[in-house]
Amino acid sequence: MTQIDQSSSLIGGEVAYEYDDKRPYRNKPHPTANAFFRHFDKLLSIPDSNENGKKLSQSDENQRIRKSSQMTASDRIVSQLGWRNRYAQLEYYPVTVNNITFTVRQLQPNDNDNFDGPDFGKNANNCGTGATIWPASLVLVKYLEKMGKSKLENKTVLDLGSGTAITSMAAALLGAKLVLCTDGNSAVVNLAISNVQHFCNKKHSKDEVLKVREYLWGDGDDKILEENSFNPYDIILVSDCVLPKLFPMDTLVDSIKTMSGPHSVTYLSYEDRYYPEYNAKERFMELANEKGLEVRIVRKEEMDETYQCSDIEIWEVSW
Repeated sequence: MTQIDQSSSLIGGEVAYEYDDKRPYRNKPHPTANAFFRHFDKLLSIPDSNENGKKLSQSDENQRIRKSSQMTASDRIVSQLGWRNRYAQLEYYPVTVNNITFTVRQLQPNDNDNFDGPDFGKNANNCGTGATIWPASLVLVKYLEKMGKSKLENKTVLDLGSGTAITSMAAALLGAKLVLCTDGNSAVVNLAISNVQHFCNKKHSKDEVLKVREYLWGDGDDKILEENSFNPYDIILVSDCVLPKLFPMDTLVDSIKTMSGPHSVTYLSYEDRYYPEYNAKERFMELANEKGLEVRIVRKEEMDETYQCSDIEIWEVSW
């Protein structure tokens, strides 16, 4: 049976969360949206829960996956719209990895509510894009899950530009022995700390396994390497950080090279966006090649059957 956070409930396709406070979700889905999502569920022929509101058994979840692989092209478009938008406006976003559902707090741009807890006092505008769960992060999380625990078990993981820490928490659930969650924005780091503390309080991981640090690419490399006894990290995660208008791409590639080794693998999710100056994907490939790094674009067949779409890719970067 899927384990559910006691702080959340999933009933009839609608979600209410209470993580750390007594408020329900701030932006309740519109009835039209709920109707759309119910249709999305019917595409897979399996509801989110049975008539008693209990989560499905693993065999039912496996059936859902089989149904997903049989969808038509139009059904798959509806499916993509479903997972990309269903919980986008929720303050506490539900994520399921390795049969465990947990919640991740996110803040929307122009959200004027302050963070809870000591030393927060900053609103979402201070977080840039880092306080939101973007589709590319879900694609990466579900790719890691499909690869299975054997890829991450007992491995050291560095998450660059982690934002809410969603990918870091997924890596911890998949058996990593050390996950260092990093971001260069201090307000985002505070949000990640809050999410990780809640995650650990639910016994999904331990403080000594899942750590959060502030790290601006290229600044303070030794401190990040020291967390892993100055050894290269086995796995590096980068989710939706190839954004030339917001982040320097050359320092991202430099950090990947500095923190990795001959046996390391970087898994990077990339959402294709238009930039008038140059092609961001091609530029990343050029910079990686200059550093002696190879980039493989993961085939769609290797990715999760549902959590994939034409504008998001997974790249595997290695020496």
